[in-house]
Amino acid sequence: VELRFDSVANARFGSVNTSAGKDNLAFNVNAFKRRTDDYALPSDIEIEGQDTLENSDIDAHGFGAGGAWISDKASIGVSVERLENNYGIAGHSHHHHEEEESEGEEEGEDHEEESGIRLDAKVNRFQTAASWHNPMAGINTLRYRAAVTDYEHAEIEDNAIATLFSNKTQEHRLTLEHAALGNWHGMVGVHTQKNRYAADGEEAFTPSNKSEMYALYAVEEWRQEAWVWQVGARAESNSVRVKAPVAVDLHLESEAMIETVLEIPAYSETSLSFSSGVLWRYLDGYSLGLSLSHSARAPSHQELFSAGEHLSTQTYEFGLAYRLDTNSNSVTLNTDIHEEKARNLDLTWRKHRGNNALSLTVFFNDVADYIYAADTGLETDEELPIFTFLQEDAQLYGFELEWRHRINAAWTWEMFSDQIHAKLDTNEALPRIPPLRIGNALQFDHARWSTSIDLTWYDDQTRTAEFESASAGYTLVDAYAQYELPSNTFEWLVYVSLKNIGDREIRPHTSYLKETQPQPGRNIAVGLEARF
Repeated sequence: VELRFDSVANARFGSVNTSAGKDNLAFNVNAFKRRTDDYALPSDIEIEGQDTLENSDIDAHGFGAGGAWISDKASIGVSVERLENNYGIAGHSHHHHEEEESEGEEEGEDHEEESGIRLDAKVNRFQTAASWHNPMAGINTLRYRAAVTDYEHAEIEDNAIATLFSNKTQEHRLTLEHAALGNWHGMVGVHTQKNRYAADGEEAFTPSNKSEMYALYAVEEWRQEAWVWQVGARAESNSVRVKAPVAVDLHLESEAMIETVLEIPAYSETSLSFSSGVLWRYLDGYSLGLSLSHSARAPSHQELFSAGEHLSTQTYEFGLAYRLDTNSNSVTLNTDIHEEKARNLDLTWRKHRGNNALSLTVFFNDVADYIYAADTGLETDEELPIFTFLQEDAQLYGFELEWRHRINAAWTWEMFSDQIHAKLDTNEALPRIPPLRIGNALQFDHARWSTSIDLTWYDDQTRTAEFESASAGYTLVDAYAQYELPSNTFEWLVYVSLKNIGDREIRPHTSYLKETQPQPGRNIAVGLEARF
């Protein structure tokens, strides 16, 4: 049982998790409830004269249950989950325009009304998993997993449903792990997924569609003394079909209007991906790894067919299937759509012996027809920026560094850093790329106490795409402490968590909403766990 309270949003959280088993049977039941108010902004920020982010409250609850039968030869299990989440879309309101003045109203009267938007999301998920060990000669394990997910969310405006979205997914995966063939061992598998996406209402920004994915894959590994070699391959077929013509209704800030109806052709693609990697343990506790791969990815239905206002990012989006021409105020179909293909190289060096563990990875990705959402610099009449999904060749490269130093039996110091550079072939920067990050953590773990203090520095991001603003860096300081209460009956744990101790203004460069929705200010959370 866990109870938690925090200060930044007056959050109340409670959960219970129960597990039991007897003989070959095992069960689990869990549930949670969470409620928050609007979260507080850092002390030096006010938005429209308020020190909280309006309409950022959350009311969520959920439960899950599962059971399994397990033996040395085989196992089978099932689980069900239910999640309900009602939350506000902060900083968003609709403007309703009257076509004509009502009788008796004075000329020039403002006919706009603003109303906050809420999302009411519900998810039902059913999963099953089974395994069979040594079913026949040459096969070590046969595994099967399946999941059915029913997702639905309603956009609530003025206490009424304005738009209803649903996504029903069926997923199956069957893998066969074969017996060793010399120094080789590995698995082959089949993976399928079917989606039924539907949207009905004034803000159905992605049209209703049906998509299917079928894949075959294999992973093999060869080991001998200090060497490990892995190879893999995946063949994947994707198809997406829009159920009805798409109506585009775009009102530009310039008062120009684009209204058209387009018949969207079905999209299908077969993608092939390959990978190969080698690991060399050249000394005890030291290793060097090299990975080369060619990966291919078909665009998602949102990247393909979006044509409307996207609440989550507070943008107006056009997918790859459209061409927006503001010179002629028109939207036409684009049939020149390709899968995204990347050639990737990763080189990793590791040291993991003694009191020091160090890992350094450098990577380079050369991507053909890279898919990204670009700001057009235009706005709708509701002041929403208009984004279009584009495809261009790009390069992404950078590094990841991790170091862990054990000072003594109780104290440990960790450090990490990472950075990514991303640019198009034209040398223009890609949008929403995170800046250089350097972090440190000092941890203490002794007897009943466990504590840590984390300091992470984020650099400014000044290399920006067209129409994208730069982002100021910041330093984030967090701390955590927990204490296990002595008890002869139960296991009690009390903890305190402090987030953004410096109450800094945090606007992540990766966020579409960094200008309008800064991250929460200083937060103190206290919690109690009881284990019976």
